[in-house]
Amino acid sequence: MSRADKTLTKQIYQVTLDETNTKVMTLVVTTLCAQKVGGGPVNRARAFSSSPHTAFVATYRFSDRNTGSRFRVPAAAGKLLK
Repeated sequence: MSRADKTLTKQIYQVTLDETNTKVMTLVVTTLCAQKVGGGPVNRARAFSSSPHTAFVATYRFSDRNTGSRFRVPAAAGKLLK
């Protein structure tokens, strides 16, 4: 990753809603990072089309439940967390 040009990145968000368009079901985050080729500067116009780049994709899926129950931390574990 040492060839990455961390000053030239792009993030793309894709949101999928439920059939009523009121609740987010999935969120896909794609992060693109340009790569320096031969140590020279990156052509900003072609950074994510024809020039080498790295892509990271993270997918988040949200529960279809409206509420969740609170996790009760056991007393012994609570002492360790302090």
